Amino acid sequence: MYLGHFALREAPFSITPDTDFYFAHDGAQATLNTLLVALRSGEGFLKVVGELGCGKTVLCRQLLKTLHSECVTAYIPNPDMGPDDLLCALAAELGLEVELPPNRHTVMTLISNCLLNHAAAGRRVVVCIDEAQAIPVRSLESLRLVSNLETEKRKLI
Repeated sequence: MYLGHFALREAPFSITPDTDFYFAHDGAQATLNTLLVALRSGEGFLKVVGELGCGKTVLCRQLLKTLHSECVTAYIPNPDMGPDDLLCALAAELGLEVELPPNRHTVMTLISNCLLNHAAAGRRVVVCIDEAQAIPVRSLESLRLVSNLETEKRKLI
């Protein structure tokens, strides 16, 4: 119905968030701008809250698309996992290979070294966690500990 009437190339309003259909209305653009300013100035944790279906996932993906050329980005779409699995997911998103079975110390060392290498090369690392309300408390603590990694000048993530 939409395709012919509006001369569209593909169907809009899909269940899958597609940044090609990102609409920068005042609220979405203001939120994206706030996130970009905060991330570019080295802020730590940021959160975006909103009603179901209001576009948080599309905004998250648009943010990553915007930052892709200036930052190393990692995206975790479903963080409902234990602390070790969350660390392994982060390591995988950063392109690290984790030996099985994973060892918490080894994974943290890999992540730390990776972040230090990116910092030494002048690259910032941004991790975007969608559906963050699903993170178990113990896993949130692991993530917080990763956020403690820093140089004398700035946070590494």
